Amino acid sequence: MARQVDFTFNSLHFTGGHAHARALFHDSVSRVEVEVSSYCNRVCPFCPNAKFRRLWARHQLPDYLYSQIVGGLGSIGYSGLFCFPRYNEPLADRDYILGRIRQCRADAPGAHTKIYSNGDYLTPDYFEALHRAGLHEMFITIYLGEKETYSDALMRERVLARLKAFGYPYKVVREIPVLIAVRLALPCPLKGHFRGARLDV
Repeated sequence: MARQVDFTFNSLHFTGGHAHARALFHDSVSRVEVEVSSYCNRVCPFCPNAKFRRLWARHQLPDYLYSQIVGGLGSIGYSGLFCFPRYNEPLADRDYILGRIRQCRADAPGAHTKIYSNGDYLTPDYFEALHRAGLHEMFITIYLGEKETYSDALMRERVLARLKAFGYPYKVVREIPVLIAVRLALPCPLKGHFRGARLDV
């Protein structure tokens, strides 16, 4: 069966130099990932960073560099995803990550903020603090034990049990074998929602 793929190019893609760099970035980039800390509380065998000393070293992205990133995005009216990605654990330092989210929302208000997390540090009040800080979306990975055998039913049970433990009403908005997306009803004045948990095979 034939498939059609359409490509769209802006004329600025064919210009040299940097005269149009800001416009080209605005028109071409829809996802920015910034790893603000080196620390992770887990050593997962499938993680490309597991071999490094991420359980002991707690290096953080310098303030001036983070300010340049989010300030630059705000200056071009960036409205794509701004992600705190999964190869560290961004929720390990609560005050630090809340400050980074607030700064992103202040300096690049059009960006859609998203965090990838293993969920180990989450508590109901942490959920609310993240929401108040301006987080739009969360991607939580639920893991099996090393000797457990994967099944869709088992992982669904784990995810729903975790959601129930938080005590918030929720609605499942998407469900496929390796992903359950939910919308939580948080008692916060801000609009928005978290989308829930990924199940890694």
